[in-house]
Amino acid sequence: MKKSFVLMMLIVLSITGNLCAQNNNQITSAHPFYIPPSALLDSFYVQLDKGNSLQIELTNLQDMQSLINMDSIIQKFKKDISPFEDSLSDPFTIKTIHYLTDESGRTFVSLRQRKPHAKNFLLANGKTAAMKIDQDTVKIVQIFPEGNTGSDKENAGKRYILMTFYLNDFHQLFQYENTRLDSALAKIYAAAKTRTHWTPKNNHHLKLTANYSLAEALADKKPIVHPRFRGNTSLALWLGANMQNVYQYIAPSASLGISLEFPKGDMLRQLKLGWEPMFLFAKNDQGVLKTYRNDWLIGEYSIYPLYNNKRYAFTGNFSISYLIGRKGDFFDKNTFRIGLGGVGFSQNRITLQPIIYFHNFFKGVTPGLQLGVSF
Repeated sequence: MKKSFVLMMLIVLSITGNLCAQNNNQITSAHPFYIPPSALLDSFYVQLDKGNSLQIELTNLQDMQSLINMDSIIQKFKKDISPFEDSLSDPFTIKTIHYLTDESGRTFVSLRQRKPHAKNFLLANGKTAAMKIDQDTVKIVQIFPEGNTGSDKENAGKRYILMTFYLNDFHQLFQYENTRLDSALAKIYAAAKTRTHWTPKNNHHLKLTANYSLAEALADKKPIVHPRFRGNTSLALWLGANMQNVYQYIAPSASLGISLEFPKGDMLRQLKLGWEPMFLFAKNDQGVLKTYRNDWLIGEYSIYPLYNNKRYAFTGNFSISYLIGRKGDFFDKNTFRIGLGGVGFSQNRITLQPIIYFHNFFKGVTPGLQLGVSF
């Protein structure tokens, strides 16, 4: 009896295990609405009217061209959602609709609705009217086949466009068929393209964002697109070359060290620590031209905006250096060098900074100028 009971339990567990495995496989394979968070890079916001809004997130900026024919997208959504109108007829439920078209052209629809946590009413002229405060959400997703249209190999693979409409009532989406929404998206796309040429090497580090509205599109105002640094704090090797005046000499130098980057919103902060060998040339007592190397321990902090698209900009650089190796009679012992502010070119890769040499607690102060290039 005991053996038969054990055998029966093993059979039951085996069947249950198979069922669980089947369910897990089905859950994994039947999840067409999942979008990898890392696939949505650029994001644009459009304020519509009546408190409605649209957020567009996509993998590749080039795919935004397909949205400029938004009328046809809304028309197709309206046609495909019509069989479900009866189940969505309650005007007071809060609805979330997912509408996805995959790379094979198949369409998936997910409907979810819930009752609000509280009942809301408007009292006016002695009459009571029920109110719906929370907005409906309509997510329209387009998936494009594998293969990246841009130069960003990091995001090669399926490309996504996610259009999220926040609407007082999801039926209001149909009112945007014949509005200036196409025009607004075309203007955002045109403005976004101009924000990519200045960092072709770093496109995979940047995220383009913009806030725009139908009213601004009607007034023919241009949207302002901001690149934002995406990613976490990173540590990198820092290489540089410099040229500065040292008293009556012009001295080249090299920089080698580490750079810690702190991206936040539109700003990028960098903290650098490194070694700088400086080379000076002078004749010795025998009249022979010799090279004298003086070594500096350097620390630098800089902050600058990522969205700056000008050729140059004033920077928030601050640097301090200490002479750790001395040859020749160019510097006194315990010499410091301080740099403050300056002008940055090419996203702060090239800097022109005023510097001050001093020793013995700011005795023997000598001003200078340093031109630096970071790689």
